[in-house]
Amino acid sequence: MKRRGFVVGIAVCVVLLVVVLAGCGGTATNPTTTSPSGTTATTAAAASSSATTVAASTDALAKYKDDMKAWVDKYDAELTTKVAVLGTITDPMNATKDQIKGAKDFQSLVAEAASELQGIQPPADLASEHKAYADGVNGMSIGLTKYIKAMEEASTSGLADAMASMSVTSQIDQAETTLEQALGFKLSSD
Repeated sequence: MKRRGFVVGIAVCVVLLVVVLAGCGGTATNPTTTSPSGTTATTAAAASSSATTVAASTDALAKYKDDMKAWVDKYDAELTTKVAVLGTITDPMNATKDQIKGAKDFQSLVAEAASELQGIQPPADLASEHKAYADGVNGMSIGLTKYIKAMEEASTSGLADAMASMSVTSQIDQAETTLEQALGFKLSSD
């Protein structure tokens, strides 16, 4: 909460600074400047637009941080707990019904988390990293579905396809690092 108050405080200071600077050296009614090419720009309108853009981007980042924090709080602990079932599967071609059920439960949770993550709206400057992260989590869900099918069918070619589908870890790691730096908190337990 202190962090959000700090961000809002900075936005207010920027708006006030822009308003004060816009009022310097002009008349009270619509001060303008003329460029060397003869075009006229309204400095108050430009300053107001700039302040609005700064405030909007600050608000977008604050909302994104709140949404991502809620996402982490909702899924991280359970994902961390349920992923352990994959470590118990030492021979996917001879997985037990309990191991397959545990993998299905984990996959279902990953799919739900991926879907919710894709619905979160990032600010424009983090859109590509957010998409890469969300696509990576979704890729893990798809790979897990293939992995479960391969275990159920005892298919080595299906297992190879599943492993290839889940090889999105570098994509997730890179996007996760960038997002964590921007957000100021971790997206997953280590």
